[in-house]
Amino acid sequence: TICPPPIIAADLGVHLTHVKTKCTNVGDPVSYKVLVTNGKGGSVVAGQSITVTVTLANGLSAITPEGGTDWKVTTNGTTVTANYSGNYPVKPVSTLEPILINATMRMPSSSSPVSYAIVKTLRDSNAANNTGEDVLLMCSPEFVISKIQKLSGPAHTGQSIAYTIIVTNKSTAGPLIAGEAIKVTIKFLHGLKQINAKGADWQLTTTSAPAMVVATYSSLSPVLAGAHLPGIMLSGIMTTSALPTVTIGVTVKTSSGGSDEKKKPLKHFSFSAHGVASQAFVLRRRSEL
Repeated sequence: TICPPPIIAADLGVHLTHVKTKCTNVGDPVSYKVLVTNGKGGSVVAGQSITVTVTLANGLSAITPEGGTDWKVTTNGTTVTANYSGNYPVKPVSTLEPILINATMRMPSSSSPVSYAIVKTLRDSNAANNTGEDVLLMCSPEFVISKIQKLSGPAHTGQSIAYTIIVTNKSTAGPLIAGEAIKVTIKFLHGLKQINAKGADWQLTTTSAPAMVVATYSSLSPVLAGAHLPGIMLSGIMTTSALPTVTIGVTVKTSSGGSDEKKKPLKHFSFSAHGVASQAFVLRRRSEL
């Protein structure tokens, strides 16, 4: 009796990549390529199905797959399914026609959204390379600080001073992901006492030694480019040490480490004291740290 030669199983692998950019922002197009390869094992024979399932990162929309002549593709939400319809056998050391997927980034739930691809066929000899993944890097938020004062002229010793700190995400920046915290640290370098702070949706902690307010904001919604956070309202009494100015330093950071300016995160605001009317409530930015 002549025995038939043993069937050598195929070794399919899948690779998922996106067109590289510095970072991805809300509204940007995102393009993926899915490649299926057969390694040095056996062939995929006629009648043996090959199925690729791509689960795209949440936040992607307007998903449009292209399978060329080798694949029949369908979409269901953020899932793309491709069934091989090309020529058989799929010989060893070969690459099938790529599956291309175009989409648009709306709003992810992570600053590093992940997509996955899985290839399946019967009698695959190596399951280790049947899954591929690709990670997008979202553009970081860039928060800037500004001040609104409530006093139009120079202040006197013993006078109450009130002002509001505004935190804004730059119009060209990426989003702050929902749930990620923003921390604003306000240091009173000299010139104020009896400091009080309040602000809607901010968790505020005030210390006297050193004189400092720490404000933490965590939103259930993303903070998009150009968005302003609720103001942090501060007040205090001018002291004799304020002459000629009251100076505070403000920094803003996110829980992932972002700041208003990577190299110059600290901004100083100066309030002119009595006798310096021409410089009243001038916003001064520190040139170097």
